[in-house]
Amino acid sequence: MPLIGPAGPEECPVRTVFKANNAYVLTRALVAGLGLGAAQMPLISRELEDGRLQRVLPDYEYAPLEVHAVYPSAHFIPARVRAFVEFLQTETASLLRS
Repeated sequence: MPLIGPAGPEECPVRTVFKANNAYVLTRALVAGLGLGAAQMPLISRELEDGRLQRVLPDYEYAPLEVHAVYPSAHFIPARVRAFVEFLQTETASLLRS
């Protein structure tokens, strides 16, 4: 798993016993004590605050990811598409601040 730590980018070898591509399922598995896992902080903030989860490796984080909104090029962009793109911009900015 690629991480960025105090010394820069590092590769952290991981031997998995459980994989999930759903944040809810992953969080439930971690809370149940299945082991260590990598999760996005905004999605597990309640569990961290109430002590059900504990952060390990606090000096490490994921490498940043790019998010792109892709839609057809046109002179007229429907209001719902513009609204959705603006929503994405606002929400991703708020996630980065938390």
